[in-house]
Amino acid sequence: MEKIFDYVNKYGNYDFDEKALGELDMLIFSHLSYLDLSNFKDGLIYDIGLSLKNYDASNLGDSVKTAYKLLSLMYDKKRYKDITMFNYKYILTDDVQVGVLSLKLLNNDVVISFEGTDNTFIGWKEDFALSYEYPTKSHLIASKYVSDTLNKNNCNIYLCGHSKGGNLALVSALRLLPSKKGKIKKIYSFDGPGIPGDIFKSMDYDMIKDRLVNIIPNYSIVGVLLYQENLNVIKSDAIGIMQHEISSWIVEDDHLLRCEESSLSKDLAISIKTWLKKTAKEERRQIINDVFNIFIKSGIKTTDDIKENKIKSASVLLKNLTYFSKETKILINNYFKLLIGEFGNNIINDKKLVIKEKLKEIKDIDINNFK
Repeated sequence: MEKIFDYVNKYGNYDFDEKALGELDMLIFSHLSYLDLSNFKDGLIYDIGLSLKNYDASNLGDSVKTAYKLLSLMYDKKRYKDITMFNYKYILTDDVQVGVLSLKLLNNDVVISFEGTDNTFIGWKEDFALSYEYPTKSHLIASKYVSDTLNKNNCNIYLCGHSKGGNLALVSALRLLPSKKGKIKKIYSFDGPGIPGDIFKSMDYDMIKDRLVNIIPNYSIVGVLLYQENLNVIKSDAIGIMQHEISSWIVEDDHLLRCEESSLSKDLAISIKTWLKKTAKEERRQIINDVFNIFIKSGIKTTDDIKENKIKSASVLLKNLTYFSKETKILINNYFKLLIGEFGNNIINDKKLVIKEKLKEIKDIDINNFK
């Protein structure tokens, strides 16, 4: 099975006249904003890539590792080496995290790439906060960046991002003045959260919807947040939460392999919509804060912690599930199934005594709460 790295090696020596710009190029560009370019001035991919080709990213998050690996493969390729990377920005405060990078193609088009969240629960909480806050501070920062780029450059633009970055790309397009929306060629959201349902009825959405490409893996966790339309579902060889990482996405020649959305992902999308309809914004805020605090206070602070200690993660939720409403229980249940993959299915559905006995060893757990 081919992956995104194989695409770079296969087509890296074809320029964009010989092989047209496609979704895999945009997937690559969407990840370059994960790079830390704070010590670099604007420059060619070749020059920056040469400086960073031996960078040790082994202790960084999976998306960041993927970004550095992609750069090391592409920096000297004919297709990418003369692209200019410019206007890198990174803003981090107590309630805002925005990373963004522009890339000028040889035909003068500009790709604006928004960074996604990291593997911490604080980062993931930002995605869930979209359920009660719109626009967010990150949206306003991202929108201004795009507007300023168009004001300073006589160009057409592509907007792209992975995870939260996909949402920032979409909302930035929505918030552009109508006179500037015509400058957008395409918007790519790679497993990015959606938007509030009422926005689909707006003129702003109607003006860009034909240029929006929404791509999610078949067991999506992030890309089914809020409301989405016209999803392109693609195949991944990972399980559970790890499908969010693009290094697991299967490539077929010059595109991502399409497939059917999983029943678990569909169930999650339905439970999210039900939850949104039956809870007020302030209640959503409180529930999300409570759920994330449950994990963090238990020492589970990253998605890696869930992968490494699945029984503990399950038990933490089981202990606290009784405090939530029926709709919230269903939502948490469906999310957790996808978070921990096949093991989660076993905990929740399997009748095998060995798994139940392991959970019963943890004091005060009522397995029947997690139905």
